[in-house]
Amino acid sequence: FSLHNIPLGFYTLTVDGYNDFIFPNYKLEVLSTSNGAVRCRLIDNERQPVPIRGGASAEDPVELEAISAHSFFIPREEFSIMNFFKNPMILMMLFSFGAMGLTQLMPKEEMRQSMKEMSEAVESGKKALRSEE
Repeated sequence: FSLHNIPLGFYTLTVDGYNDFIFPNYKLEVLSTSNGAVRCRLIDNERQPVPIRGGASAEDPVELEAISAHSFFIPREEFSIMNFFKNPMILMMLFSFGAMGLTQLMPKEEMRQSMKEMSEAVESGKKALRSEE
């Protein structure tokens, strides 16, 4: 694209319409010099002058360089074993299996005694329910 007969002043230059490249925003200063010539100056967002290829007069073309090429491809997230273990369902499953495994480590005599106590508690609860009816 080209711009012709721009009046003197300060402008913001935004390059849109190029889907394959990303361009920065520029400030364009069109000034007249002491001898009457018109000069152009580009300034980027960091207030640094951008070098203009050719010359800086109004007749010379200004070439803008793209920051980068725009990539529409988004790479797929790679498989990680840590992501697998961060899943809440997997964590619950591992905790359940771990709790079942820990019950096997309990001494057998204590397991029998706790089973007797639980069955007695269940039987006493059933008797209490029957007596209420």
